[in-house]
Amino acid sequence: MIHLGLKRKGLLTTLYQKGYLESIETIKERRR
Repeated sequence: MIHLGLKRKGLLTTLYQKGYLESIETIKERRR
């Protein structure tokens, strides 16, 4: 149960970080 929770949390973290990085790229493009 705990291991599954950690795996799920890790997946959410990865998706969040990817989305965050994509957001930074979008902001950089808009500032141009």
